[in-house]
Amino acid sequence: MATVTNVQDQTSQGVVDFVSTIVAKVPAFILAVLVFGAAILIAKIVKAWAQRSILKSGSNEGAMSIVGKTAYIGTIVIGLTVALKILEIDISFIVAAMGFGLGFAMKDILENYFSGVLILVQKPFTVGDIIKAGDYVGKVEEIEARATFIRVFDGQRVIIPNSSMISGPVINYSAFPERRVNIDFSVSYDVNLQKVAELVTKLLKSNPKIMQEPAPWVSIGAFGDSNVDLVAHFWVDRSQANWLKLSTDVKRLIKETFEANNITWSYPVVTLNVNRHDSEDLYTVMDKTIPGSDKPPQEMIIPTNIETSSESGMHVEPVAGNDNMSAQG
Repeated sequence: MATVTNVQDQTSQGVVDFVSTIVAKVPAFILAVLVFGAAILIAKIVKAWAQRSILKSGSNEGAMSIVGKTAYIGTIVIGLTVALKILEIDISFIVAAMGFGLGFAMKDILENYFSGVLILVQKPFTVGDIIKAGDYVGKVEEIEARATFIRVFDGQRVIIPNSSMISGPVINYSAFPERRVNIDFSVSYDVNLQKVAELVTKLLKSNPKIMQEPAPWVSIGAFGDSNVDLVAHFWVDRSQANWLKLSTDVKRLIKETFEANNITWSYPVVTLNVNRHDSEDLYTVMDKTIPGSDKPPQEMIIPTNIETSSESGMHVEPVAGNDNMSAQG
């Protein structure tokens, strides 16, 4: 009986101690709640102030969003830390555990976030710029904490993580007002290259939309199997002309200039030498059976002294002096 009484006494004392502890903690708990609530209120005020400051500095909405969120979250974290300290809760272990977990779980998110901050601070490009990132070329529509939004020229919206924009090469076509345009074209080997270069250069210099300083010029690109590659170079002020439209207009004018001056474009040429004594199969052309027809294939013999042309431009003729026959196309 004494044992039961002792157990009851210990239990009662435990409950009393627990309630006493709770009662003793009530003021601290109330204070911690008030501190955290004040932190939320202050966080909203700090966020609004930070956003107004960013807008006054001339930065875009993306920078305003990132700075505002950073100020808000930072203030909340400070308030929560103070509240836990008031409750005499050791937060060192919690912070270490959260830091370890977040380090793995939020690695990519944090990397994109800080990359977004760098983009907004360094401004390698801004909203409205035409850029090339990876395989995508388009107009920057929005820069957020996590990603950059680009609308490519076919109308699709591409979302690129900010970490990729920082770690990879980005071409900003809007960084400078001037842009050089290169137009490739080819002519045959029998064309006077000096004449071609002079005609195209004169054409470029006569166009008022093309900058004359640096002066336009024509360079030789490469020698192909049946053609010489040339490149027309000229500079365009994007504030004065649309370089894509101007490039199309120049290509059309080059074609018209070639036609007016009887300059021939290059086309593939193949020369085939066949020994006359071993060319029976070349002179015998088998007509294919027409689908759905009972007509058998017909054999057609082509005389060796007659030149013939197919739709592909192939012609067969004897080669004088060496008992050979040449086929060109």
